[in-house]
Amino acid sequence: PTIDRRLKSSLLPACMLSFVAVGSFPRALSYTPTLLRPTFAMGATSAMPPAKRRAAFVSGGARKQARGIMDVICAAERSTVALPTGVEMEYFHTKPSGASTKPPILFVHGSFHGGWCWAEHWMQHLADLGYPSYAPSLRGTSGTAVQEGTKSVELTEHTADIEAFMNAVLPADSKPVLAGHSFGGLYVQKVAETMQRPIHALVMLASVGPSGTSGTVNRYIWSKPLLAWAIVQALVLKQAATNEAVCRKVFFGEDVASSDLARFMDRFKLDCKIGLNIGSALKQFPSKTCMTE
Repeated sequence: PTIDRRLKSSLLPACMLSFVAVGSFPRALSYTPTLLRPTFAMGATSAMPPAKRRAAFVSGGARKQARGIMDVICAAERSTVALPTGVEMEYFHTKPSGASTKPPILFVHGSFHGGWCWAEHWMQHLADLGYPSYAPSLRGTSGTAVQEGTKSVELTEHTADIEAFMNAVLPADSKPVLAGHSFGGLYVQKVAETMQRPIHALVMLASVGPSGTSGTVNRYIWSKPLLAWAIVQALVLKQAATNEAVCRKVFFGEDVASSDLARFMDRFKLDCKIGLNIGSALKQFPSKTCMTE
């Protein structure tokens, strides 16, 4: 299965992707990804949603804290759904203006993000191309709350939530395209591994690979030590939410206005408080659970 040629042509100039056909999973056609900024990945002016499509928006359980943070965003609709896994999941969604036979696209965000990161430039653009799309905010983000005192989320919980979300929200007979960024790429790999529901294809953007991040980290330490330190600062020390220079280097670029950077950093502060339990996840990476000769 492949993604429509127009969709690929709209994404490929903006970033390097790994496409995985379901029939050949887990053998992926992999490219070394550049640092990907999902919120600003649609860099071409023609791909940006017009200002008239943008509307005021406040996200999820952090409504009072977040007021004004995402004050310009495309007109993705925000909803919530109660899942049998025990969470009330926030998600964003757009649909084409007319009837469409194209597969729905399910966006899965990575660390420090929520479903909101796909809404400003990606979702309406895809709706214009005829693709319905959905972007849930994963368990532990400000949009999808967990029990007070929760320190981390298990990989199995994310996988179960995504599977439950597909069954609850997506059309029953649809075969979605799963698109994951960063750790979201790991989550969609695990969903594909279980094959609880037929899927059309996987798209992984700057994704954690089937064997995790240790190989990439080790290469960066020796070949790009300054960048390796910036990544540690951004993700481990959580300075992506507090240090503009670190946030810009790892997640964005010099072309992003400081005002935009500030509002995304405010979102990061809300969405980086509860992360993945890496210790237990290491034992469940696809290379350990499904890779075969």
